[in-house]
Parts: sequence; C-alpha cells; structure tokens
Amino acid sequence: MKSLLFIRNVLLAIVILFIMIIGVSRYYSEYISSGRLVEARKIDTSSWDEPYLNQPLKDKYKIIFITTHGAEWIEAKYVKKAAEKMGWEVKIIYYSTQGHENEILAFDPDFIITTIGNDNFHISPEITDHRSSIFGQFYWAINTNIRDSFTLPTLGFFYEDYFDQDLDPNSRLQNIINISDGLLITAKEIKILQEYYLKIGEPFYALRTVPTVNEKSYEFTSPDFITIAGSLKDSKTNAKNFKTTLNNLNKEGILKAYGNKIYYKSTPEAYQGAINDPDKLLDKLNKNGIVLVVHRKNHFNNGIPTNRIMEAAAANTLIISDKNPFVVEEFGDSVLYFDANVDSETMTSQILGHYKWANDNPDKARELANKAHAIFKQKFTSEKDLKRIARMHEKILTDRSVKPSMPQAAMQSSGPMAE
Repeated sequence: MKSLLFIRNVLLAIVILFIMIIGVSRYYSEYISSGRLVEARKIDTSSWDEPYLNQPLKDKYKIIFITTHGAEWIEAKYVKKAAEKMGWEVKIIYYSTQGHENEILAFDPDFIITTIGNDNFHISPEITDHRSSIFGQFYWAINTNIRDSFTLPTLGFFYEDYFDQDLDPNSRLQNIINISDGLLITAKEIKILQEYYLKIGEPFYALRTVPTVNEKSYEFTSPDFITIAGSLKDSKTNAKNFKTTLNNLNKEGILKAYGNKIYYKSTPEAYQGAINDPDKLLDKLNKNGIVLVVHRKNHFNNGIPTNRIMEAAAANTLIISDKNPFVVEEFGDSVLYFDANVDSETMTSQILGHYKWANDNPDKARELANKAHAIFKQKFTSEKDLKRIARMHEKILTDRSVKPSMPQAAMQSSGPMAE
C-alpha cells in the first residue's frame, strides 16, 4: 500500500513539474517573443527596398493576380487599373490556379501575385515550373508567441515562434511561404521572417506592401457628408458603442454608407448601396467630402491599415480616422482623429465636432485633404508598389542567373529594359 502511495506521489510530482515547465517556458517564450516584435518594429521598412533599388525595369510586365472575394478582389481591381495605366497587363484569377493552367500559361506572366493562403490554397505544378516569379501577399500581423510547425524543438516545450495567430500546418502564411519566391508583407516585422529564411538556408526576398489603390487626381469638393465604406464585421467596428455612433450620425442626416447591406441595417437612410467599380467609389467619396476610417481590432492593435485610408486619401477627402498607429505614423496631422474606445456619446461628439469644424473652416479642411492626398501620391500608390515588386522580380532573376543549374528559360525576358 505504501509503495502504491509512493508511486502515486511520484507520478503526481512529475505531472506538476511537467505543468510548471510548460507554464514557465510559455511565459519565457512570450516574453522573449514580445521583445523581438518591439525590436523588429524599430526597423525602417523602406530598408527592405534597398536590395532592389538598382534593378532596371522593362517597359512592360504581364501579371497574374490570384485573389478571392471582398477586399482582396477590390485590391486586385486597383492593381489592374494601375498596371493598365502604366501600359502593363494584369489578368485576375479567382481563388486558385486549378482549372486555369492553360489560360495562365498562354498569358505567360512575368510574375504572379497571390493573396490566397487558406487550407485549400493550391498553385498547380505547371505554374510553379513556369518562368514567372510567385509573390505571396499577406495582409495580417506576424505574432511570435504561437507554436507552429516551423519550430518544433525538443518535446515541444521551449519554443520561439514567428508567425500569425492562426498558424498551423495548413495555415495561410505557411502556405504562402511554401510557394513563394518572394513575400509582400503588410506587417513591419519582416526581420522575423528573414531570421526564419536564414535558419533554413533559403534566399529571402520581401517587401512591405500595404493595401492601397491606384493613383487618382481629385480636387477637394466640400465637406457635405461623412462617408463610411466596406463591411463592419469585427469587434472593433461592430461594437455597440460604434453602432450607436453610426446611428447618431445617421439621425443627423450627414452619413452615407457603401458596402454590404447587412452591416447597415440599423442605418437604412444612410445606406447608398454597394459599389464594385473602384473608380466610381472614389468618385463618390470625393463628392461627399469626408471619409470616416475605421479598422478591425487586429488591424488596430498591430498598426496595420485597411485600404480605406488609401481610398480616402486618393479621393482627396477630409479624413476622420480612429487612432490606428499606421495612420498616425504615416498621415500625422493631415487626418482628424477620434477615440474608438470611448462611449458612443463621446465618440459621436468627437466626430460631429470635426464635421462642424470642417464646415466652419472649409479652406482649412481643404488644406488637410490636400496634404493627405499628397502623402498618398508620394508614398502609397499601386503604381509605385508595382514598380517595387517588378524590381524585386528582376533581382530574383539576376540572382538566379548566376547559378549554372538554372534553366535558360527562367532568365529570358519578354521586353526591352528601361529605367
């Protein structure tokens, strides 16, 4: 009996020790990982362009954009409009290369951009064997405190993890990494990914790209209406306080809403319908004069923008935004801000205060709109991003060309070179 009791106590002690080790290792890992995030965010993201700056560009590129519905589909349309303006060609493919292999090969793209990375994501072998570069575009944050299949140390107790909170063996980011020649990452912490590539001994090509729109030239009109566009399906923008704020703005008769009708049931008077043509949407934003920019909780907490800020700036509107760190850092005092964490009465008061100020001071409102518009045109247009991506593509081809085993077909270009 005593021996059984002794064995039980020993086993219990082992279990308790096991749990303590897991707890301590998790705490230590999260502590170390949070520090890595902080350090990675200090790096100037423009430095990621440096390896590609001297790469000459061709006069024309042919691009496949693989995307899905919603914001990604609209983003692809903005890219297509920008490319066509530049004399380039873009073909948009929905969701997967499967069933489109012949169409893609006949198009013969220079590079492929894909925003897809879910469990069913697939790039056909015929496409991966093609001469084109494949660039995976990932719009979400890189967190470092989640276990994943990239880091499987002894017994899985002690780990340092570098990827998004949904990562698993079939995750979006892992799938994109597996098929990509280069990465287009919205998060600032690209250094964390670089460390991973260094560990596995693979060349690392990446750029920071944020959701944006093609360049447009608008004159500021007048601050007549506050516009909100898109879907509201996150706790940050679907919170009761924000819904009440929208209702309050609706009652004032100054709100216009565009997007999925299901998100604007409580403000039917403000709902103006869905607009699938990006140019028409920007025209509406410009005509209304003011855009209310809000972000999902994940966007907000990680300083990642949606393209709503870019649409508002491209349309040369007065912008009223939540205090998303990206907006504050990049657009500064060209934007008016409200606090998305306060009660609806305070939130409404802040937004209405900005609206009243704009109508009392239309010239100053114009100055702010023009300033935000200039920042957009200087730093964030789809045209600029396409050239950046093309330079990364050329860098990849240059690096491949020094390898004797590389097929000559992969080094062929489809047009004359130009700066």
